[in-house]
Amino acid sequence: MIAIRVGAIAAIVGVDVAPLATALALVDPLLARPLEVTWRADAAALGIVARVGPADRALVGRLHPALATAIGDTECELEVRTVAGEERSEAAVRSIGAPDFAARLAALGVLPAALAPLPAGSGGLVARVSAGELAVEVGRVVRGPEGAVAVAALAELAGVSAPQRALIAKLHPVLARDLGAFAALTILEGGARAPRLALRYAAMPCDLALRFIGGLYRGDAAARIGAFAGATGAAHVSALELVLGPTEPLAAWIQCPSSNQVRA
Repeated sequence: MIAIRVGAIAAIVGVDVAPLATALALVDPLLARPLEVTWRADAAALGIVARVGPADRALVGRLHPALATAIGDTECELEVRTVAGEERSEAAVRSIGAPDFAARLAALGVLPAALAPLPAGSGGLVARVSAGELAVEVGRVVRGPEGAVAVAALAELAGVSAPQRALIAKLHPVLARDLGAFAALTILEGGARAPRLALRYAAMPCDLALRFIGGLYRGDAAARIGAFAGATGAAHVSALELVLGPTEPLAAWIQCPSSNQVRA
């Protein structure tokens, strides 16, 4: 069923999901669970998301040992997705708001100093393995006017381009109005900080995401996200993630629940 479901969605939005096959085969038992689908709106990239917990460490460790380490004592998300423009996939474990956040960072070799630039708030991490290399996104949940100030400071620290900083200054208060946002810096193996800021906004209606994507990218991006939302059968976007950096354009990932059957 999952092969049919994801394959149909991929055909609708024009993504080749063949690079996912090897990675998904390693975690095949997870595919029987309720899944969500992620899609990068400006490029041909697609992924799946499953909930995982402590009992799944051995299974997730088949993808990379660090991903098993990133799973703490509470449930989190495992995402496996294609890489835009390349015939390969990458995998990540995402945990936001977990009480053992600091312990997980230590187990992954991330020093406490990595938290210094971040504002106060509920912590979280994303352990991502791409081309065999581990990177850890370390962040906090930010809210309100103080959160907007923190996002602006983090964007400057991460070397985000001036156009992207100006754009997020306008859009962040709207996107984060109800639930705030998870703002994360990326720490590479060895401790260096990558020129990258990820902002993750949760739970919004598809029409809001449509308006945002339509204004962000030229061409048929709004039509493509409409097709994606229709294919998943979702009325709401589970998350909208913006990845900002020194080069244009920023990347926007949309995550939607996936119904058991895909609408053609």
